[in-house]
Amino acid sequence: LPTSYSVSECHEDIKSSWASTASLLTQLGATVTPFDDNLTTIQDSLAAYYVIACAEASSNLARYDGIRYGSRCRDPSVNFDVEYEKTRSTFFGDEVKRRIEAGEEVLSKDGTHYDIAMRIRNQLRSEYQAALNTYDALLLPCSVTPPIALDGSEAKLDQSEVMANDLMTVGASLAGFPAISIPA
Repeated sequence: LPTSYSVSECHEDIKSSWASTASLLTQLGATVTPFDDNLTTIQDSLAAYYVIACAEASSNLARYDGIRYGSRCRDPSVNFDVEYEKTRSTFFGDEVKRRIEAGEEVLSKDGTHYDIAMRIRNQLRSEYQAALNTYDALLLPCSVTPPIALDGSEAKLDQSEVMANDLMTVGASLAGFPAISIPA
């Protein structure tokens, strides 16, 4: 149980579930140890993840132009530029468009943000490796808030709250380590 993940944003229900899961694992014979970890970059990992993810999404999705890859909105009455714009605006959802725009912004800054994010990624990888040299696994919740109701009866999370929920899972992905999500 790395202490750096005990963040103030973590909802009480999540903390309770995390503790009861640790207790259950102990009852089943596992040794569960809270430890003062050196995962100092965990707070930066979320920003690094979004910088890298958006930059890579922008770069990778550039090929889906309806000419070489993907579908195309064919309209012989308009010029190529209009057709290209129509294709991408028709077949890319709002979130994809948001990530492409953010990625283009990140990459247009001389790569500075991307380079910093890659340094954070490398530091996080080293920190995870150090922790896993001592412990067999890290026990973490998957999000900082309870899940939203599928029937829409609860208020929806805003975009920043959705991103904050990624805090618990981006570390392993960013560092390149395997992870598994098991319902509590």
